[in-house]
Amino acid sequence: LYHAGTIKTTAPWYSQGVRAQFHRLHANTSGVRSRVGSWDASEMRRSTFCLAPSGWGYGWRTYLALSMLCIPVIVQPLVEQAFHDLLNYSTFSLTFDPADLSELPELLRRVPPQRICEMRQAAARYRRLLTWQPPHGLAYDMLMLSLCRRARALQLRYPGLAHLRMNRSWASCARMKPEQLLTRPPDNREADVVRLNDMCSMTYGGFRGPERKGCDFH
Repeated sequence: LYHAGTIKTTAPWYSQGVRAQFHRLHANTSGVRSRVGSWDASEMRRSTFCLAPSGWGYGWRTYLALSMLCIPVIVQPLVEQAFHDLLNYSTFSLTFDPADLSELPELLRRVPPQRICEMRQAAARYRRLLTWQPPHGLAYDMLMLSLCRRARALQLRYPGLAHLRMNRSWASCARMKPEQLLTRPPDNREADVVRLNDMCSMTYGGFRGPERKGCDFH
């Protein structure tokens, strides 16, 4: 189990108290690497699990761990994970309560090897969906998909929106699954991204966000 970051003992509220408590409990625990300071990519790649508390944003460590194929161990009470409405986080991460911190290393030792293998395979498959950086990140497209579903839900909830055009496109988009972003043939992808952008701009008052020329789905 790996973790690295600043430990602010004078600010117990920081990181919801998780990082400081974890370091206090397990700085010398066998099988745990709790580094005070910057993280090390090579150590993350060699680790099976990576602690993903708050701090440095609301969950950036989760995506960093996924990029290294280190299984995120999320300890973030009352924090919803990005695109939780689109992804089943239990396929590639584990979630615990702060009350579990004292037993966390032992709880992780009980995870069957086959389960670890499955989660790593899922991490390798889905990490692009939570990555913003080009050329392979698809988080932008996930955001558009999430907004599209919200727009469709609003349309169904409020009949007065029925007059808006592109109703069929909203319905089609709302049925799209994240896996389709990973497997769709290249010829159709740019058109779908343009369609998602158009729906978002109509729903949210014309705001289109940063300009983007399609997506790199490789």
